[in-house]
Amino acid sequence: NKSLEKINFSVNSNIITIGFVGEITHHKGLHILFESLKFVHEKIELIIIGNGDAIYIKMLKKLATTLNHEIKFLGYRSDAKELYKYFDILVLPSVANESFGIVLLEAMKFNLPVICSDFGGMKEVVVNNETGFIYKSFDFNELSSKLNTLIKNKSLRIEFGNNGQKRLINYFSSQIMLKKYLNLIEND
Repeated sequence: NKSLEKINFSVNSNIITIGFVGEITHHKGLHILFESLKFVHEKIELIIIGNGDAIYIKMLKKLATTLNHEIKFLGYRSDAKELYKYFDILVLPSVANESFGIVLLEAMKFNLPVICSDFGGMKEVVVNNETGFIYKSFDFNELSSKLNTLIKNKSLRIEFGNNGQKRLINYFSSQIMLKKYLNLIEND
């Protein structure tokens, strides 16, 4: 059990740590992730970073007590970007209002495999079966299947993580994005 004094929580190094970073509201789909965890039989821990809708968070905390996994709600963290290195997988299960999913790129910076729904612009960031998995929005069965695959396959996690970091550098670095933006302006 590696203790993280500076960030004031601990991660169990013997089990897979799944991370979620973002606003905790219904449209981010954490309830779908929780439902999928009922079908994940390997012991995992879920770290949730963010704040949001108090009623939704209360409902999620109650739902968490029914799951056979350790779920930690860390609230808002100014050091959230430092915590990605403690995750094995990042999940973004959004069901609405997700135009891009910047946290996916943040995860890729740390060589993390990602799993996201097919909602909004996230499928423009993640390459299915290459940098992570994309599943059909609201489909907790498919999400649990993708989670189980990555949980059980360390080499696939590493491969997806490495591919994600390469994709970040090749398509989403600030230099690349600036060039694309300037091209849009010049060709308008």
